[in-house]
Amino acid sequence: MDYYIGLDQNLTIGDTVIMAFRTQVFVTRSDVAVVKGLSSGKPELVGIYDSLGKEISR
Repeated sequence: MDYYIGLDQNLTIGDTVIMAFRTQVFVTRSDVAVVKGLSSGKPELVGIYDSLGKEISR
């Protein structure tokens, strides 16, 4: 699967870009970290979950 994202400005090599897309965790066996409070500048880890949605860490 290929993902493409458009940027609305020119950037310099080495600039940081945060991108988000709908992950397909169920096929990757990945863990997911859920974080809240990013927009307020106060990030807080909600939990870490396996690919089936079962909490594995807090």
